[in-house]
Amino acid sequence: MQEREIFYQLSPDPMWAQDRETLRFLDVNDAAIDVYGYSREEFLSRTSLSLRADDDTPRLLGTLHASGEGRSEPVICRHRKKSGDILAVQIRARVISWKGRPAELVSVRDIGQIISGEAARLDLHLRQPAPDEARDLTATQFAEQANNLRTAQRLIRIGTWKYEFWSGRIFGSPELHEMYAVPANPSGEPFATFRARIHPDDRESTSEAYRAFVATGAPAFEFGHRIVHPDGRIVHIRGVGEFAETPEGRLLTGVVQDVTRQLEQDSRLRLLDLSVSRLNDVVLIFKAGGASADLQAPIVYVNPAFQRITGLGLNDVLGQPVCRVFQETVPDVPAGFLEAALSHAVSLRSDIQLRTRDGRRVPAEIDLVPVQGAENVLTHWVAMIRDMSEKHAAEARARSNEARYEMLSRSTQDVVWDWDFETGLINWNQNFRKMAGNSDAPLEGAPPSSWIDRLHPDDRERVVEGFFAAAACDADNWSAEYRFMPDDGGVRFVFDRGFVSRNAQGDALRMVGSMVDITTQKVAEMRLVQAEKLEALGQITGGVAHDFNNLLAIIIGNTESLLDRIEDHRSRRMLELVSVAAERGRDLTGRLLAFARRIPMTPVPLDLNAFVERSAELFRRTFRSNIRIEIETSASPANIEADSSQLELVLLNLAVNARDAMREGGTLTLSTHLSEEEGRREVVLTVADSGDGMDAESLRRCLEPFYTTKPVGKGVGLGLSMAFGFMAQSGGRLAIESVPGRGTCVSLHFPLTDLEVPKTPAEADAGMLVGGDEHILLVEDDPGVRSHTTQLLADLGYEVTAKVNADEAIDYLRAGGTADLLLTDLVMPGTAGVVHLVAEARARLPGMEVLYSSGYPKELVAEDGRLPPDIEFLPKPYRRAELAGRLRVLLDRQGAREAAAQEPDV
Repeated sequence: MQEREIFYQLSPDPMWAQDRETLRFLDVNDAAIDVYGYSREEFLSRTSLSLRADDDTPRLLGTLHASGEGRSEPVICRHRKKSGDILAVQIRARVISWKGRPAELVSVRDIGQIISGEAARLDLHLRQPAPDEARDLTATQFAEQANNLRTAQRLIRIGTWKYEFWSGRIFGSPELHEMYAVPANPSGEPFATFRARIHPDDRESTSEAYRAFVATGAPAFEFGHRIVHPDGRIVHIRGVGEFAETPEGRLLTGVVQDVTRQLEQDSRLRLLDLSVSRLNDVVLIFKAGGASADLQAPIVYVNPAFQRITGLGLNDVLGQPVCRVFQETVPDVPAGFLEAALSHAVSLRSDIQLRTRDGRRVPAEIDLVPVQGAENVLTHWVAMIRDMSEKHAAEARARSNEARYEMLSRSTQDVVWDWDFETGLINWNQNFRKMAGNSDAPLEGAPPSSWIDRLHPDDRERVVEGFFAAAACDADNWSAEYRFMPDDGGVRFVFDRGFVSRNAQGDALRMVGSMVDITTQKVAEMRLVQAEKLEALGQITGGVAHDFNNLLAIIIGNTESLLDRIEDHRSRRMLELVSVAAERGRDLTGRLLAFARRIPMTPVPLDLNAFVERSAELFRRTFRSNIRIEIETSASPANIEADSSQLELVLLNLAVNARDAMREGGTLTLSTHLSEEEGRREVVLTVADSGDGMDAESLRRCLEPFYTTKPVGKGVGLGLSMAFGFMAQSGGRLAIESVPGRGTCVSLHFPLTDLEVPKTPAEADAGMLVGGDEHILLVEDDPGVRSHTTQLLADLGYEVTAKVNADEAIDYLRAGGTADLLLTDLVMPGTAGVVHLVAEARARLPGMEVLYSSGYPKELVAEDGRLPPDIEFLPKPYRRAELAGRLRVLLDRQGAREAAAQEPDV
């Protein structure tokens, strides 16, 4: 045993003992350390397979192990030194017992230096026939040597060659022909064939190397070049050659080696080293110790960033224990961090403090990663340390921004949102839940559907396309006005605006904005539009009513005069029909003016039964013939207190809705009845139709402002909401019942009033057909009305002076004309107006009574403020009795004043 150990240690060839199962080194001799360049500790942390070149592993695994009772057959393969150089070796193994356990003793012989000589000798021997007896004795030996040589050449990618100067041809091994992609030829190939394979850029440099070899008399011709294969593949070659003298003449013999893989590996290593050297992160590599957690393992590499940041040089750290270097550079590394990573051979990460060259400590993050070699054996550890100062500062800024955003979100009533395009999620502030009508709506990381699904269907496509178009282009902001539908019902009008944040390439990163509820403003705007429409309609209606009333005044007045003079029954009947038609015309213009809101909105006692009957007449004249209108009024008085013009509009809106619901025709029923609920007496007005009816959703939302199921342009959705508001202002309530396919019934519940319904002016003045002999100054621009009124006044016994306009009347007064009463139209052509006329008359004739008359409503002509609100006014068209009664009241009042002024004081 002692002799074996001495031989083992003093052997010039590398030898080692290895475990039979794992192939891990158990011991190595000094020759192995010298040849391969690894220390004893490094050997003991590896397996013998870690020495092999990559493509030799399968062959080694199949042939290397010794049999259980003897030696293995010698194996030729390639080994890689620590320096990366390749060795061509022959390996033998035998079974031994090592410290009581089965093992293998392996011996290695470097055969690289003998391959070239062996190839030359073998080639010469094969080309020069030997005596028969010698050939017989050595044939087997030569065959074995040739086989070993071919195997060695293949494994280490070496080819042999010789060039015959006298024939100009090259003879080579199969490996040479494979490298140069030249078919093998026992008769050799011309030199030009091989030269053609050399890369064009390398041909001259190869020739120059040969010329230098010849000129200097160097012992060897060394060269290197690229070979271009027919398929375009590039092979890198290094070779050596030398002169040889033979009986036939001079030869140039040598070997070439394929170094393509080695160069590629070197290139990758250089690129990796360059990449690591340019990192701003600290990179530190140390060996994996023999023990499971060796804190004394030496450091083998640090990158320039380590030196720059810590101020430590290579001499300060290379070869030093990792625990010592860590203590100097990252003293705050958590306790047990290194031990945990090294013991379990797993990657770990931790937050630390990195000490810089100026003594500062900056926040950092360390990653400790194991590196495995052959057979997944742990060989090294890589520690990467990142300076987290900027990241922490950015996080602090982000937290500050988030805090400001949160404070801003809470301090506003608007809905504030933040859409992250990278994650596709939205963050809402608390106000979103109120807007969405859902107290459980998600606020953080909400999906886009939380917004898109609540957009009104008619607005959704327009708004969504506009939003993403703004993000896709280079716009700085986006805005839109649309309808938003909360979960609890209703429709909200919102104005939404967002601002886009982009990266350096212009890609949208996020959009931050706010959503403002503008429903109140929108309702006010639409009501203003409706009011303006009604104002314009009122202007038109007022003008039409003025001219129409003038015509009616003539018709009514002349009809009355004829009725007084004609006794023929048939003729009187015809005149009475004309009178009734004229009265209906007067009533119609009054309703048009009320609908157009040219009459002030003041609650007054109304007879709802009479009101419904008059409204039904208007509907019959205007609705389609396939709409039948029925009236059912209460037998008892149905008096309410409401604004007649507003009630006209509400009833009209309800009737129009009913008409539109009966596209194929049907029945509209207007009815009134008395009811008592909770001790309160009510008058109920119902508007019922036999139309389409409403589904549950439409019935639930029908009172919302702007909710409508009608096509665009057919309604704005304010009718029912305005009716609801009118009933609330009138102290009543509104109820709706509807069944799809069977129609809708709207009930207006008014409080019953005991107030007496005032008489109309016609009723008040009826029967007062009393004239007089006073002098009346009549000012009227319409010739027909002027002529009719002059005759009517004359028939009543009055003296009449008629003038066309205010200018003529003022000239009459200035010329000394007199009158007891001025009856004047309100709107007339001419330079002087009625206000100027009245002032002139009262200045010249103090105490003169003035009666104004017009086809326009009193409110329309008095709205400019030039006339006092308490003027005596008689609307056109008027009946004879109305005019006579009003004149008599004014003239008698004037006479009473004059009589009182003449009585002596007592």
